[in-house]
Amino acid sequence: MRCRRFIGSLRMAALAASLLFAHPASAETRALLIGVSDYEAEDAGLADLRGPANDVRLLRDVLAERGVTDIRVLADGVEGGTRPTRAAILAAFADLAATAAEGDFVYIHLSGHGTRQVD
Repeated sequence: MRCRRFIGSLRMAALAASLLFAHPASAETRALLIGVSDYEAEDAGLADLRGPANDVRLLRDVLAERGVTDIRVLADGVEGGTRPTRAAILAAFADLAATAAEGDFVYIHLSGHGTRQVD
């Protein structure tokens, strides 16, 4: 009986040591903020918007204040942002998918018009 307790104690000590000295995986928060404010005339008559640039600016600032460093901005009228073309959005998604790791939190935000497209 004492031998079993001793082995059980050794197992518990080994488990505690492994937890104590293990390096925890570091999950990251990554954000992709897309704000489409400027629409071309041929975009089904969609009016330009003012709100998306404001949304993206505010979200970028809030995320940065909370320690998020991987913030990608695709937005019209936002300093440091890239124009949110279809190609730029697809490239940003591909880059995000390539850099995100298991356990990361990925936040995606889109401000702009919604429309319907023919299949």
